[in-house]
Amino acid sequence: MSLQPDLFALVDDVLAQQDDDTVLDPRSRYFLTKLHQDYVDGGLKLPSGLQGRFKSIQARIQQLANQFDENAAKLVGTYIWLTPQEVEGLPDSVLSGLKKGEGESYGKLCVDRRTFGSTIVSAHTGDARRRALVAPKNVHNENSFIHEDGTPHYPAMALLCGFPRPEPNKPCLLGHFDVVQLFHELGHAIHGVVSKTRYARFHRPDGTPVDYGEVPSQMLENWCCQPAQLKAMSKHYSYLPDYQATWEAQNSCSRPPETIPDELIAAALGSGGPKHDALHYLRQVLMCVFDMTIHQPESHEAAVAIDLAELWSNIHQSTCFFDDPAVLGLDEDLRSRGYTIFGHLMLD
Repeated sequence: MSLQPDLFALVDDVLAQQDDDTVLDPRSRYFLTKLHQDYVDGGLKLPSGLQGRFKSIQARIQQLANQFDENAAKLVGTYIWLTPQEVEGLPDSVLSGLKKGEGESYGKLCVDRRTFGSTIVSAHTGDARRRALVAPKNVHNENSFIHEDGTPHYPAMALLCGFPRPEPNKPCLLGHFDVVQLFHELGHAIHGVVSKTRYARFHRPDGTPVDYGEVPSQMLENWCCQPAQLKAMSKHYSYLPDYQATWEAQNSCSRPPETIPDELIAAALGSGGPKHDALHYLRQVLMCVFDMTIHQPESHEAAVAIDLAELWSNIHQSTCFFDDPAVLGLDEDLRSRGYTIFGHLMLD
């Protein structure tokens, strides 16, 4: 928020009168409170002599955040070589994309948004899961308002996904992990479209408390774990007019069932389960502890002295039971640096 001292003085004065004011309704009072906090966060409670310094710091932080986002956006995939043992358990959708090698370098896997989830939950060996987990983390060292006549201005939402583009002879096929992720984001879009609020800042998912903003997405994630719903939304690509001829040219057998078979649904749902839920939440704990640690140093000097790689590694070990490569006698380059793609670190 830009520094507007005169406007802040007005907001500050109005807020100070709220203890004795019964005119504002709860929503307007909450809006006023949040607006006031925006100005405080913008440095307007600081002495005038420090506001210039604060502004320059904020500009530098924004510059770093933009650079962080640019670096993360370049993540299109990281390659790792897998041994014959390490490919065991991987689904056909992953195996079909391996670049063939020789000997122990059996197949070259591109670890990206398409293959990451399937590899983590399906690979039989711990080494394969570990390497797939670490590889992509080492790549980088208001839309609603009420018109004056009381009618609402309706928003539009769009999902910008990172799924592979379909090609004439190769459709974009989504694994269960991808479907869950898609419906999670769809939950945010639906939230944005159906919300009815007086003030625009409370309309979007990020205009609400975080836990509340995630409710629609969590609901749709669980919906994707219902066998009947998975079957209803599925269709083998050979039944699509654009790809039927392609499939028939590449296969001599009869076409598979039009919808996903029950055994594949059971396999997809069974490959996750409580053990992977536990690992997921342990990773959330890892990111939370790391976030709080780097944002609450005792002094500026202490912040400068933080060894981010060492800190991440230590927390990773204590929360996710993920041994540091040095403990295992492995190359230091295999140390996970997940903070380099942890975009939420750069948010306000």
